[in-house]
Amino acid sequence: MKLQQDIQTICVRIDGETKEKLRALANAQQRSLAGQVRQLIREFVREQEAFQGDAPSGGLLSSGRK
Repeated sequence: MKLQQDIQTICVRIDGETKEKLRALANAQQRSLAGQVRQLIREFVREQEAFQGDAPSGGLLSSGRK
């Protein structure tokens, strides 16, 4: 479990329809919208690290995009 001082805030803009779909999916998993977003981000980072190796803290992963 992360310590409270390790928690950071980000702001994300998405369209209303996507937000409502995400909220419904979160509710189905008994999560808040924010909790679902955190889970999706954690899963994405784990998947990318499995593919590319550990992500450097504060650095950029090579995505092949510019």
